Amino acid sequence: MGIGDIEVFTREIINQTDGNVRNSINTIQQILNNSQEFVNFRFNLEVLYSILNGISNRWRSLNELGPFPVLMNNLLNDNNEFNSLQISQSEFSDFEQIVKDVIVNSINAYNDDDNRRQRAKNLYDELFKIKIRNNHQILNGAGNNVYNVFNTVTTLNYDLVLELYSNDSDGENRLSTTLNFFEQRGLNHHRSPPMLELTKILNQQLHPNERIEYLKLHGSVDWWLGEDNNIYHDFTGQNPLIRLRDRMIIYPIYEKYISKEPFFTLYQYFRRSLLFEDIVIVIGYSFADISINNAFIDWLTYKNNTRLIVVAQRNNHLRIRNIFGTLVNRIEFIEEYFGEDRFVDNLERLLMTAPIQN
Repeated sequence: MGIGDIEVFTREIINQTDGNVRNSINTIQQILNNSQEFVNFRFNLEVLYSILNGISNRWRSLNELGPFPVLMNNLLNDNNEFNSLQISQSEFSDFEQIVKDVIVNSINAYNDDDNRRQRAKNLYDELFKIKIRNNHQILNGAGNNVYNVFNTVTTLNYDLVLELYSNDSDGENRLSTTLNFFEQRGLNHHRSPPMLELTKILNQQLHPNERIEYLKLHGSVDWWLGEDNNIYHDFTGQNPLIRLRDRMIIYPIYEKYISKEPFFTLYQYFRRSLLFEDIVIVIGYSFADISINNAFIDWLTYKNNTRLIVVAQRNNHLRIRNIFGTLVNRIEFIEEYFGEDRFVDNLERLLMTAPIQN
């Protein structure tokens, strides 16, 4: 949609850094790019942020990760190259601000661009029309009909593309197949500003009509942490009713943030919601988040007749296959990206054809 992906963000953020942080980034990038063991991940913002955060909070990060990293750190104490990677808390804070500015500015540029928003509306309309045209012909892994495809959307993106698509499709322009998943985000709209109802979500106390149909696992550019430690929905962060301290978006740092709110509750909800799905279509996900990968692996392992359809170019297929190991025969690939020619046609054809059982 014209919003930078993780690779674009990485390049732009690196270009805006200088001094000690830039030198450290160059060293880290060179080491990882030359490492044959760096298999299932690519050097990007997620990897870089994780490492810089670890360097600037070395002992806290080591103890959070466990005894093996502590052991490796002590074994490397005499390594000059390792010891040269030193970043202060203030330097990391400056880097964090660059990351936030790059992401937010890119998202805001999209929000203000009517041409890109119209293109997004056209593309999502075509995607969601698959269900309208074929609601009784979409098949699960056993060849049985599935009716809830596209009823739920889960995303790791912080942008508001789908929210704006909903706004741009109000009234007669909204497709019936999208139901309410834009409004049903786990927010209590009776509060001002609306608040994310983490307690009800965690304790499975949501009314059936309130179940989350649009789940943002890594937060959102319009989520803010309030002074009362609740998560609020606000576009500017300048709400007169409550002091909002910080945007709730996570630059993924792998497993350790899964145990912290609001990401813990949202992740648990994601795992539970998978139990109700026979088909998952993955678009634009790099499979770099170990927790998400594990959720998919468990879903494929313990629920029969499921289909995991992954949109990925051919040069990424082997890396993804390696992640799933013996479950690889349960994965189907589409090589065209969302928005490219033949994408919708190929996805539609695949959904209407039962997979070959190995």
